[in-house]
Amino acid sequence: MNILTLFLSWAIAASVLPKMPQAPPQTSFPLITLAPDKEADIVLDLKLPAGWRLNPEQWFIYRIAETSGQIKVDMKKRKGYLLKPRFPIKIPFTPGTGSSAVKLQVAFYYCPKDNLDDCKSFSRYYLFPVTSDPQAKTKKIPLLVDASAPEKD
Repeated sequence: MNILTLFLSWAIAASVLPKMPQAPPQTSFPLITLAPDKEADIVLDLKLPAGWRLNPEQWFIYRIAETSGQIKVDMKKRKGYLLKPRFPIKIPFTPGTGSSAVKLQVAFYYCPKDNLDDCKSFSRYYLFPVTSDPQAKTKKIPLLVDASAPEKD
């Protein structure tokens, strides 16, 4: 996917679609314990209000925006620009030893099923603080992005 194509598609729709927030809000999760040096996944799922759908003409975007500590991320898998996403989406990363964090951003447009001219924008950061324990069994971190409910900061 060409980045110029992505920007052009967003620019063409900019006159119709609401703007994405310049500084999206952030939701922080409780501390998660993972085994060091073993791949884990953020498992992204989506819930929209009844009668709504993703805008089929716009990209669903996710990306690991930031990491701290000894997090390792495959640069080819850290982000996605999807026109027809299939959920759940697995976003892999590998924690190191000690404390670290992963910050994920999700952005998309969603509309009533019968009206692409009345869309809403959604953009949010999700912060996952991580600690390591060689005995940890958790390998999947579920993330339900719920556009039908107000998000808590």
